[in-house]
Amino acid sequence: MQLTKKKLLAGLIIAVLAAMMICMIPTSQTSAANAPESVNTFTFTDEGITASDAEGSGFEIDGTSLKITESGVYTVTGSCDEGSVTVKKGTTDVTLVLEDLELSSSTTAPVSCNKGTETTIYVAGTVTLTDNEDIANEESDDFEGAAIKVKSEDATLVITGPGILNLNGNAKNGIKGAETSVITIEDSTVNIMAANDGIHAGDELNITGGTVNVTAEDDGIKAEYTVNISGGEVNVLESGEGIEGASVNISGGTVNVNVSDDGINAANSDLTGYDFELNITGGTVYIDADGDGLDSNGTINVDGGVTVVYGSVNNGNSALDSVSGINYVSGTLFAAGMSGMAESPAGDNVVVFGSMAGGPGMMPQMNGQTGEMPQMNGQTGEMPQMNGGFGGTAAGSYTIAAGDKISITDSEGNVLFTSTAAKTANSVIFASDDVVSGETYTLLVNGSEAASAAAGQTAVQGFGQPGAFGAQQGTFGQPPEMNGQMPEMNGEMPEMNGQMPGMNGQPPEMNGQMPGMNGQPPAMNGEQSQMPPGGERPPMRPGMNAQQSGITADKTAE
Repeated sequence: MQLTKKKLLAGLIIAVLAAMMICMIPTSQTSAANAPESVNTFTFTDEGITASDAEGSGFEIDGTSLKITESGVYTVTGSCDEGSVTVKKGTTDVTLVLEDLELSSSTTAPVSCNKGTETTIYVAGTVTLTDNEDIANEESDDFEGAAIKVKSEDATLVITGPGILNLNGNAKNGIKGAETSVITIEDSTVNIMAANDGIHAGDELNITGGTVNVTAEDDGIKAEYTVNISGGEVNVLESGEGIEGASVNISGGTVNVNVSDDGINAANSDLTGYDFELNITGGTVYIDADGDGLDSNGTINVDGGVTVVYGSVNNGNSALDSVSGINYVSGTLFAAGMSGMAESPAGDNVVVFGSMAGGPGMMPQMNGQTGEMPQMNGQTGEMPQMNGGFGGTAAGSYTIAAGDKISITDSEGNVLFTSTAAKTANSVIFASDDVVSGETYTLLVNGSEAASAAAGQTAVQGFGQPGAFGAQQGTFGQPPEMNGQMPEMNGEMPEMNGQMPGMNGQPPEMNGQMPGMNGQPPAMNGEQSQMPPGGERPPMRPGMNAQQSGITADKTAE
């Protein structure tokens, strides 16, 4: 028995030492060892390209330009300030093993996948591709405008491998896909810095694994039609729009977006009659946006996952914004922003803390296309049917400041959600499988009660019409009718001077507040509230670490 213990101990020590030796092997060596077997290796220098099998087939070399002309696996390594790799038009089943490669070009994309190609990039070690083209030449036929360019006619690109891929789009984009192209990221750590868009796919972008970090001047991640994120980690560290596509589908992975405009946007101004959708069915999503947090020119649908949204501090934007409504089925949804244009889903599992822009307490039905007010009866002076008043759904007045500790508890004091506020807010929407219709829930800020409200929310529609400050077409709920009469108008509208007419024939003062009706006609004695002007955008915030225990969503320093 004693001998057996000694043998076990010796075996354990050997195993530990072996593991330590493996860990000491450079990453590039392990990456290369696991790479697909190559038929040829090309080494770049500033003087030219050498091939390990110079007599081999499937390639053409012209100075520091390499063209792949046949299917196969090819390794590319070395360093060159003016070099490029191109996959010939129509060539399929090509794998480029990029191993410890540094490639820049001022005349074209460092890597181009031409029309109708099928290319896999396997990243081994650290690879840096830099596009140094001159944006002044954008209209020329030779301009590619990306570190990696994927051309049209159903060309596909897959990025995989355990290495690090650094893409510098100094002219325009990091990765650019032409129309009908499909780009998929399966693995690798992909770091992108771009003068325009980080990733811009022509047809479809799929992220199934790996880590994608984007800093861009315009859009972080974009597809003309579909963005699918099902795994991996996506961090849009700085950009205008964060993630955009006509359809955006998040079913897994971790998504962190910190941007100066909309966080995630289902939109495409070039498409008409399209069913725009933003669908979250899994994963963890964290948005810190200076525009709308989640925005859709169609619907927003949440059916799973954990979604935390901080919208703009400007009342002209909201944490959630849609044209055709927000549908909540399951998962956790927390959205904090300003009440000026706040919008919420309906549901037994939805609770709203604070006043809202629409729904019960909204203006009468407007034309969602033009934003025009409805007509009144000029003969009788009757007001049209109102949707519950002007004040919104109020469940306590409060203000959350950046850095405040937020908690949501049930009636027994159980904590359902915690987060550290990214910015100022006075409206919170919370939806969870743990929320029960009719039960009362409490919003705590720094441990003190800020508001309480009962679950079971009627849909509240904001001002989601694309490209216009008009209310969403359609009613905002079933309101009480106003039984009062407007002062006699003799068939003409009274002069309002920017105020609602008083019930006594005089334009009354409202003191900046729009009273809620709570099912009764308002005592129209106040001045119509004004939308406050937008403030300056706060600086970019670092990324977020979202954890679920109860549910916790906090931002941590980089």
